[in-house]
Amino acid sequence: MADRKGSSVDRYYASKQKRQKKKRAKVYAALIFLCVAVLITLSLTVFFNIRSFEIAGNTAYTKDQIIGAAGLKEGDNLFRLNKFKIADRLAVSLPYIESVEIYRKLPTTLCMNVTECRACFVAGRAGSYVLLSDKRKVLAVTEKLPSGVAYLIGDTVKEPKPGYTASFGEAAESYLGEVIDAVLAVFPADKIGAIDLTDRYNLRLYYDGDRVKILLGNTEDLLDKLQMAKEAVDKNSTVEKARIDVTDSKKAYYRVLDEEEIDDLAGMLEGKSKAKPDKIYEIVTDTEDGQEQDPSDDEEEE
Repeated sequence: MADRKGSSVDRYYASKQKRQKKKRAKVYAALIFLCVAVLITLSLTVFFNIRSFEIAGNTAYTKDQIIGAAGLKEGDNLFRLNKFKIADRLAVSLPYIESVEIYRKLPTTLCMNVTECRACFVAGRAGSYVLLSDKRKVLAVTEKLPSGVAYLIGDTVKEPKPGYTASFGEAAESYLGEVIDAVLAVFPADKIGAIDLTDRYNLRLYYDGDRVKILLGNTEDLLDKLQMAKEAVDKNSTVEKARIDVTDSKKAYYRVLDEEEIDDLAGMLEGKSKAKPDKIYEIVTDTEDGQEQDPSDDEEEE
């Protein structure tokens, strides 16, 4: 009987201890939740507010211009801002910004690493010119023809808006990006004079200003054609104006141009002139100097 009473008492006290533990656990959980809530509230209101900005990689815009365009100011909370929206806003409102990496340096500093666009091309637009990056982002619309960039000859830009990707005619859009990317993959941007996209089956590239005219034909085997043209340019690095024909994608034909064959690139961009017809020559390759030769030249020498 005594053992039965003892076990009953033990069970009572054990059950009571469990209930007390559960109550304490609930209290502790509530206190922890309250502390976390307080810390979060303080983090978003009192603590971690911006007191300074660190910006790197910017040359086109000042620190104040970037902060203003981002819509930021001292006192903004580091954890309440949306980094992705800010980066997108900067890329549109400040066209020369290509991308921005944003990160926090606790407790009070916001850092930005800016990657800027490079102006590579200019396209025509009804009496004005549209300056474009290598990724066809519209950087500016101007009435004066920019210098130091390559001309995109052919279809005009449709309703250019700085900060956004340029849109061309439907036909040009189908191959323009492919051609530009391939050209930039082979030739340095600062040596490209123009890309004539007027006819997708008769593409032309002008290298070193208008010194070298490269006939590409269509977009088939485009990279191979450009690589052959680059090799021909490197082997014949003279100051003479020349033409390289890689339309058959198997052989590059190099020939020095006559003065009357030189194209007016600025006139072509403005729609005032067209590429001059290419003279037809019977080509003999693998000459000693690496250039193609017109057989009629041999006859004159005889």
